[in-house]
Formats: sequence, C-alpha cells, structure tokens
Amino acid sequence: MYQFIQEFLQAGLISESNSPYAAPAMLVKKKDNSYRFVVDYKRLNAITIKDSFPLPNMEDTIFKLGKGFSYFSKFDLKSGFYQIPINEADKMKTAFITPFGLYQFNVLPMGLRNSPPTFQKVMTDTLKSCRSFCLVYLDDIIIFSESFSVHLYHLRCVFSALHDKNLLLNPPKCELAVQRINYLGHTINKDSITPMNDKIEAILRIPEPHTLAQANRFLGSLGWYRKFLPKFADVAAPIHAVTNLTKPNRKKFKWELVQSKAFHQLKHMLITEPLFLHFPIDNSPLILTTDASDTGLGGVLQQKVNGQLHNLYYHSQIMTPCQRKYSTIEKEAKSKVTSKFSQNYFDVAKLQFEQDRDPKIQNIIKKLSTTSNHSSFILEDSKLYKVISHQNNSNRIIKALYLPSSMINSLLKACHDDPLTGAHFSTDRMYYKILSHFWWPRMKIGIQCYVKSCSLCTQFNIDRAKRYGHLHSIPPPEGPFALVGIDFCGPLPRTPRENQYVLVITDYFTRYITAIALPNCTAETTARALFDDFFCKFGIPSAILSDRGTHFLNTLMENIKNLIGYNHIYSTPYHPQTNGVVERFNATFVAQISKLQNTQHNNWDEYLQAVVFAYNTGVHKSTKFSPYELLYGCAARPPIHSRSQHFTFLKPNDYFEQLKKTLRIFHQASRENILLQQQANQEYYNKNRLDPQLKLGDKVLRRIYISKGKLDPKFSPIPNIVVELHHPMYVVEDEYTGIRSQVHISDLRPLIST
Repeated sequence: MYQFIQEFLQAGLISESNSPYAAPAMLVKKKDNSYRFVVDYKRLNAITIKDSFPLPNMEDTIFKLGKGFSYFSKFDLKSGFYQIPINEADKMKTAFITPFGLYQFNVLPMGLRNSPPTFQKVMTDTLKSCRSFCLVYLDDIIIFSESFSVHLYHLRCVFSALHDKNLLLNPPKCELAVQRINYLGHTINKDSITPMNDKIEAILRIPEPHTLAQANRFLGSLGWYRKFLPKFADVAAPIHAVTNLTKPNRKKFKWELVQSKAFHQLKHMLITEPLFLHFPIDNSPLILTTDASDTGLGGVLQQKVNGQLHNLYYHSQIMTPCQRKYSTIEKEAKSKVTSKFSQNYFDVAKLQFEQDRDPKIQNIIKKLSTTSNHSSFILEDSKLYKVISHQNNSNRIIKALYLPSSMINSLLKACHDDPLTGAHFSTDRMYYKILSHFWWPRMKIGIQCYVKSCSLCTQFNIDRAKRYGHLHSIPPPEGPFALVGIDFCGPLPRTPRENQYVLVITDYFTRYITAIALPNCTAETTARALFDDFFCKFGIPSAILSDRGTHFLNTLMENIKNLIGYNHIYSTPYHPQTNGVVERFNATFVAQISKLQNTQHNNWDEYLQAVVFAYNTGVHKSTKFSPYELLYGCAARPPIHSRSQHFTFLKPNDYFEQLKKTLRIFHQASRENILLQQQANQEYYNKNRLDPQLKLGDKVLRRIYISKGKLDPKFSPIPNIVVELHHPMYVVEDEYTGIRSQVHISDLRPLIST
C-alpha cells in the first residue's frame, strides 16, 4: 500500500489531508496476483445525492454499430477517472485513511456513487460533435464508418475533440481501422454480432453452483448473451425458481437435480447453438416467430436475405404465476406482444402490408381507382403516397409515403429517441425530417404530443416560454402594520462594527421600511432584533410573511409567535415573488449603499439608516404617497427644506382630529392606488403566459434548483403526484418516498402520457 500511496502522490492524484472524512482504504488481489488499491466509500455514497445522468444502454449501443459500417476503431482512456479533476471544496469528502496517514483525491476516484455518471457526462460533452459516428460508454470509445477514407476523417475529428480537453489515450488498448472489433463483450463486423470467445470460455469454466450467490452469478454472466439463445427463459426457469426468492426466504435455497440439468443444458447450448446474430438489412421483410409454453414466452426475429433466413434477435421471458393461468391462445398472443417490443426496429419493408390492412388508406386507394382528379394522393408500386408542395419552393413536389396508423409510434420513437436519427430534437425539426419520407393525417399534432410526452425532454429541455402561472397579488391590508414582510439581505462585507447582514422589515400597507444591521442571522439574533427594533416601536403586527430560512422557521420564533400573538406565514420555496415587496427593496438599497460606501467597501452600515430614511420619505410608485406620510400623516422635512421662522401651537384635540382626517384620506387613496398598480402589474405579467390548472392525481416533475452543470436535468426525473389543489400552489407527493411538498405551478412540468 505504501508503494501505491507514493506513486499517487508523485503523480499528483492525491494529497495529504486534514479532512474530517475518513473512508477505509485496502488492497484487493487481482487474477494475475497483482493488487488493486481501492477505497470503500460505502458510507459516503449512502448520503450522496444521486447524479441521474444516464449511462448509455449497452444493448442499444451494440446494435447501432450494425448499420452497414465496415471500419471500426476503439479507444480506451488512460486511467480515465484520474484525468478528471474535482472541485477544491469536494476534495475533503474523498479522504481515505491508511496506516501511513490521511489522504484525499485531487481527481475523480473510483468507487464514488457519482463517479460513473460524472465521467460519462464529461465524455458525452467532449465527443458531442462526433455523435453521428462515435459512441462512448465511460472510457470505451468506438468510431464506425462506411469507408476507409471517411473513417480517417472521423478519426481526426475524435482526436481533435480529445485533444481540446487534454484527454490521454492508452495506446496498448486502442485499435485502429479494423473491420472486426471486440466491444462491450461482443465481436462485431458489418454483417453480424457474436459473443467474444474468451467471455464464453469464462462462462464454461464456472463450476456448478452450491449457493444462492453462485447461482445468481452464473445467471448474470449469461444475461448478456440470452439474445443468442432460443428459449433461454424456458431452459433457465428451474434456476430462476430458486434464485428469485424474497429476502426472508433466501435461506431456503436448494440446488437439486432439476437445477443441475438446467445448468449443464445452458452450457451445452453455448457450444452447440450458432452464437451469432445478423444485423437487419433495409428493404428485406422481417419475420417474427413466437412460441409459448407453460413456463415461458419466446420469439425469434428473422429476415429473409437471398433465400436464407438470418436470425436478428431471440427474445424469451418467464411467465408470472398469473400469466400461467392464461389459455393457450392468450399465451400465444402474449408471446407475440412481448417479442414485438423486445427490439425497436422500424421496418419500412412491412409498410405495404400495413397499408393493405389500414381501412382509411384502402378507401383512398378505391377513390383513386374511380377518379383521376385526386391530385393529393398517387399510387405507385402498390404504395400510396401523399403529394406535398415543398415549404420553400412551391414548384418542388414531395412524395411522402402514407404511413399506416399501426406504424406511427415505432417511427416516432425511431425519429425522436434514437441518438443518430432524432436525438430528442424539437417538434419542427422532427416534423420536417419525417415529412421528407412519410406523411399521415394530423401528423404535426401527433409529433407535438409525442415530444411533449417524452420524459427526458421534460427533464432536460430549457424553458423558452414564460414560466407557468399568473400573478396573484396580495390584497392591501386594512391599515399600517396589519401585514409585514421580513427578509435577510447578506452576507455583505463585514464592517468594523462586525455587521454582515441586514434584517429588512416592510409594512405591506404603507411600504414603510425598517432595516437593522446585524452581525449574523441566527434565530436568537433575529428574535432580539424583531422585539427591540420593531415590536417595541410599532406594536405587534397581525401577520408576518417570510421565507422558510432557518432564521425564521425555528422553535424560538414559533414560541415568540405563540407568546406575543401574531400569525406567521411562510412563502413557497424557490418562489420569492410571494414576498416580492421586501425582495424589491433589498435590490434597491444594496445598489444605493454601494454608491455611498468607502473604497474598502466595509462601512455600508454607516449609511444604512440614511438610505432607509431617503426611501421612506420618497413617493412610492404603488401608493403615490411616501411611506412616511402614510404612517405619520405628514411629510418629513428633509435637509434641503428651509427652517420654519415661526411655530403655531394647535390644541391637542384639533391636531388629533386633523391628523385622523388626513390619515383617512391618505389611506383610502393609497389603497386605491395599490389596487390599480397591482392590476397593471398583473396585466403586464400575465400577458402571453400560460396558467395551467392541474387536477388531483396528475403526474408532474419538479424543477431542480441545485444544478451541478449544463448537462444536468432541469427537472427531477422522479414523478410527483398532485394530492392537494390550492392554485397556483399545489401539494405534491414523491412517488417513491411519499414525502409531500408545497410547490408553485411555475416550478412544475406536467407529465403528458401518449
């Protein structure tokens, strides 16, 4: 271990640490008797928020290489994870303890929960310009081309992309411009795919299991290659019967004669069955053959090429206890359905067959046979085409195949979900791409619905339109200090008086501001400031509106509320508009103080009360009065006004009556002005803004505010269910954890089902 530590230190991969974290480090023996240095991050992973960036589906990746590509190259990164630096603030979390001291990683370590998705994210971003001819699974990169000259160009593009990010390759593990390549456990050429020989040999060497773990390991090793084996599920059913046990029943595992026979039969199939699959060829019909037994369902997808049947894919699965009760016809039907969806091939060759079965298409063909003036459609080679004028050139005509309704979903999936064909682009891009080949009624609406129902697009797409939800203003209170809003501004630069925060208190009726400079924003400091500088000067408000910060949402503030007697209202998380009056002043006073402070930027608290006075004595846009006038019934005398030369003494009662009359007039006019301003604000804010109304039981995704990077989803991949309606606020429940949260409609995206 000491040697590993020294090598890592010299390479700059790790450094000495003073972190409070300490994961155990150990050496694990490899097959060649050498050792691998590993760190057990199990406890750290348990509290790590999962990065949901997807790893590529390995099955899809393999079958994308069979589109007639003749040349392949494969690259492997040299210590791939160790080429990715990590944030300085996160290094301490990777600390590990050894007999020689405590160390932490400077680069992305193996074993962390989010290391694979982070690395995949980096590689996907690095090679995004090469997406049409390059696939990447973690540190395995494969380039595929139809000809040698094109392949050389593709290689230059990949080398350039890797060079731009300073990523190093591992030459001994790289292969260049070959026509047969091993990738992800398979051997691939332009025509077919087979399992790698050494992988099959490794399975054949597995001894007969005697424990549950050994049996699961054997089935897991075969899982990759079940697509090569007909009726795999039927043969493996006895082993599945003793491995698919619930946790309390795992001690009941028994390996008996029937499992032993299945074990040896599966091994026999690996050396007797033709273990290769062909890639599909365009314009050749596909044949799906299915079968069902009392234990499993199966099917094989084949293609007839030059009179010979090519196997494209085997599918099999065990039936559930409920499915075993089906009749023979129901079992056969279930087998056809499951086999049909095992591989997503959009088969153009069967289009004519499907057109013959589509009644709408057949009606149009009948009309064409009776009249020659039906210029919108033509019949060629027994196929129906739609005649369309080109969008940019009315003289150019497009002939698009009329797509039967039975084939629409598979085409939409191929043209939207596939990274080479669609890559999850927008409705318009997808529409014009499909329109150059296919057409069907209400085509654009269908494409739009499919894109809207795509869960990945819902998670990752950036909002181009205005956020959901109309503006709902808080009605003006009955008088001063009926409703006040409070919020903290800071941290600001620390002053010589140790102040870093400003507690801002705003009266929602007069817009009168009270601002208090404070050294911190703890619950105790907040409570003391409210009591000394507000409650004891202006009395107890009927209600206080604040965010859900720990300085406001705590036991101390709850006790003060119950003791003094006011209602504390909390705004919706991530929706500052709820307390918009306070938020607006925060933005205003920070800008004003910035202009007055010294060059060291540390005496802002000396100007705070002066700025607040200037604000309170100025006319407010909403009320058309100054906050000072609405509170005291008269205008404040600023320094620019001349000093009065005489003083008139009024009787106390006269002054009181005059003040009461003045305040009544001011307050009535102020309330009317606030309502007019709120109406104008609502009209401006709500213009061209959607305000969808959700229903109980609707599924939605929540906006993610703690984003790590540009490639992270904008909305949570985990659906939430609407359980309470208080539009524009909704209470939603996490489908998996059952946790409920109140969320504004602007932070929700409805999940649309196709």
